[in-house]
Amino acid sequence: MSFFTPQTETVQVDDDNSITLRKLTFGEFTKLLENNVGNEQAQGMAVVKASIVEWAGPGFDGRTVTSENINALPVEIVLKVIPMATQLNSVSDKIEGKA
Repeated sequence: MSFFTPQTETVQVDDDNSITLRKLTFGEFTKLLENNVGNEQAQGMAVVKASIVEWAGPGFDGRTVTSENINALPVEIVLKVIPMATQLNSVSDKIEGKA
C-alpha cells in the first residue's frame, strides 16, 4: 500500500448505522495541533472531528458530514468513535519506536 493511500476504519454505531474515519495526513494533524496549542482536549476533539469522513444509515437522516452536523450528533455517538479515531491517528508509539 502506498503511503499516500488514505487509511480508513469504519465504526459500527449500532446495527443500522456506521461512521467511517480517515487517518489524517501529517499536514492536517500538525495544523490541528497548532490551532489548539496548550489545550490537549481541544486538540483531541479536533482530530476526531477531522477524522470523520462519511457516515451511513437511517440515524443520520440523510445529512452530509459537515462540522455543523458532527456537532449536532448526540454525545454517545461521538464517544463510540473517539477510541478508533485516537488509535488511527496516534503517533506517540511510532515516534518512540514501539510500532
